[in-house]
Amino acid sequence: MDDLSAPAESSENVQARYVDLWDEVCSGARRTTVLVGHGGGIACLLLWLTGNGFDRYLQHVPGSAGITWVEVDDLTTRIRLMNATPAELPGLLNARTAR
Repeated sequence: MDDLSAPAESSENVQARYVDLWDEVCSGARRTTVLVGHGGGIACLLLWLTGNGFDRYLQHVPGSAGITWVEVDDLTTRIRLMNATPAELPGLLNARTAR
């Protein structure tokens, strides 16, 4: 049974956990990796990746099954898609991969 009286985790703590995971994934061998999480955690990571503060939090919360595609190389991190819906994905991927 859940303890509903337990204090909620702060957005800053959630962000720190997601950034730690991000750093761990990025420090490994380059490969395709899928991160799955709750909208709040994904929003906190996207805020950090884009350099935005928590005042922009609601703009980064993904919808149900929202998909974000991030490419990382030695020099930079690029967000290719942010919070796309599954219905949008085929057209977006075709446009991206056709280049």
